[in-house]
Amino acid sequence: MQPIGQIPNFLEVFDRFIDGENEQSGNGFILDRILPICSEPIELLRAKLGDPKLKRRMFEKILGLAIQAGDNDALQIAIDLVEDAACDLEVELDRPLAAASQLLRRNARSGWKIVWPAIEFNTHFAEGLFEELARESYAGNGLSIIQNLREDQLADAYIWIRKDGVTAHNTFGVGVITPAVALSWFAYAVMDNLSNRGTIEAFQQIRRVQEALPGEQLELVSKAAQDLIRRNTWVPLSPSELLALPGPRNPSATRNGAVVERQHRESTLAVADAGTGHGNAKRKTGRPPEVQTEEIHQAWIDLGRPEILARICDRLARRFFANELADASPGSLAHKRLRERVRNAILRGERRSAT
Repeated sequence: MQPIGQIPNFLEVFDRFIDGENEQSGNGFILDRILPICSEPIELLRAKLGDPKLKRRMFEKILGLAIQAGDNDALQIAIDLVEDAACDLEVELDRPLAAASQLLRRNARSGWKIVWPAIEFNTHFAEGLFEELARESYAGNGLSIIQNLREDQLADAYIWIRKDGVTAHNTFGVGVITPAVALSWFAYAVMDNLSNRGTIEAFQQIRRVQEALPGEQLELVSKAAQDLIRRNTWVPLSPSELLALPGPRNPSATRNGAVVERQHRESTLAVADAGTGHGNAKRKTGRPPEVQTEEIHQAWIDLGRPEILARICDRLARRFFANELADASPGSLAHKRLRERVRNAILRGERRSAT
């Protein structure tokens, strides 16, 4: 098959096709199918960028394809158009907006450096660009730009939208996607992405937004971002560091000695219970297990052999394990294990009596 670029009068036919598409729809549906198989049209496309008859969508399509193909001249055309909007309030905005959109798609972070001065200088350019990005993001096509911007760039965008965007309000609902609805959603998407970065820089930029926009309700967002940073940066202690932590005899060396001491005692008791299968491994009284079991069983009999409920076990535990209970908070693992020790002692006593 003859290469498409060698077909007689191909470029002439291609040129006429572009003109026809521009007049009819302005979409240029098959342009992105031609370039991968033939590089000759690049010069033609670049030349077309200077055609004043090109409609906005066709111009943006051709510009984007040329930039994707690595044409530096097309890239410079896009940069020049945006820079014109950054110094001339009277410039026609259709092509600068198309150029800005393509620069952000090519590389969001480097493109933002070119686009931001135009946003700050030209309010109409800024409104047009953010409304376009909002519509694309609302449809799910422009979220990649948000995801690829730096934290400070996201904060800049959010501050401008909320502070200077004349249509930026908390407007949600069903029906026609108006600029106000799309822009409000875009601001939400920007802040949502920023708060979920989980970086210190993101948290600092959220604080900057709060300072610039004191009326914004961002306290919960700021706290969630801070919590996410803690989760992302938390590193567990190594075994050697864990073993080096001060024990219960030196609670003053810890940030909260009382809590650490109690937790240490509870964990020690839990380990002792787990290792023996019953609660008699760690005792402050020093009585043999058989003697303590008989005493607990007899105390239960003296109560009239009531049903072995939690309150009964707790009552007997307070009598026989007062010291241990002093170190165990209600409902803690140590408290539950002491209750189980009482229950097991009663049941063992009953089995012995039966034999």
